[in-house]
Amino acid sequence: RNTGTYSPSRTNYARYDANNNLLDFYNIYADTTYNPDLRYTNTFDASNRIIANIWFARPAATWDTSAARYFTYNASGQLTQDSLFSYTAGVKSLQTKYTYTYDGSGHPVTINKYGWDILASKWFNNSNYTLSYYGTGNLKSVFVTRDTGTGMYPAYEDSMGYASGYNYFNYYQGFSFTDTGRTVDAIVHKYIGSSGLPDSVNTSQLIYFYTSGGIIPQMLYFKDYYYYNPSGDPVVWVQYLNMGSGYKYNAQESFFYESLTGVADVPNKTDIIIYPNPANNVVNLKLSDAAIGKNITINITNVLGQLVKTQSATAQAIMQVSVSDLVPGTYLMYIKETNGNIWRVQKLVKE
Repeated sequence: RNTGTYSPSRTNYARYDANNNLLDFYNIYADTTYNPDLRYTNTFDASNRIIANIWFARPAATWDTSAARYFTYNASGQLTQDSLFSYTAGVKSLQTKYTYTYDGSGHPVTINKYGWDILASKWFNNSNYTLSYYGTGNLKSVFVTRDTGTGMYPAYEDSMGYASGYNYFNYYQGFSFTDTGRTVDAIVHKYIGSSGLPDSVNTSQLIYFYTSGGIIPQMLYFKDYYYYNPSGDPVVWVQYLNMGSGYKYNAQESFFYESLTGVADVPNKTDIIIYPNPANNVVNLKLSDAAIGKNITINITNVLGQLVKTQSATAQAIMQVSVSDLVPGTYLMYIKETNGNIWRVQKLVKE
């Protein structure tokens, strides 16, 4: 901010390939020299899976590699390992790695985190994540254990619940583990409005205040309210906070959307009906008149973001997508124009 007016502080640039994969990103500070500040590049395989993410810094006049992350997949296309390296003066050093295992439905059930021990020149396991799922494929709980120096002990646990007919959780409870047992850290309730979107959220969260007299725990209570436009986009968020003396206004945000040329020709996401969901063999798409005749691409990814199916076609009033070749589980379906405009992202459950 300068003399009471706002001015740009940086400009971001991005480059994509024909499959809308992000290849390069960098930004430039809007200072007197317009110096580039940050850059990273991504590499993808033939199945549009990311296999390398390289970060660069620019301490001098040239880009210098600062970190790199590499991804490995099995024959089923599932991510099995990703490893992080850092670079100092051009020297590559091991940092951390994650390994993944899956159940028969393709859901990740264990994630193990390792750190590199420089002195011993070997990996050591410092955290483990165990995931469980409901029969619908929705995530049920995440249990975390960590190395305390004397072994792996419980650290955190998160549990989720889902409202009937909705694929996003409307109840969350978080726990932490200490020497004295398990403590509830947070409870979140989402309430679904008539539009099918969460219009209010109640949260209780345990906060620790560090004072000269010691650590004082206090439970804070939040009420969040969301308001949407006819397209289902959030336009206002209002929050109230209760620290023990009743709820008081705490914060508010408003969201505004551009009116782009030709936007009237893009179908409203609420005009695209996807059924049945859950599905067995075929998913039907019912499209509005604004979509008919446009060239579209339908991509389906698994819960890790890996592309498992793609289909391109000219949009019709009723279309079908075969999912018979997918293993049971939870997926995301992206419906977009071939020019990259995304019309809708829908969670899809394959039975």
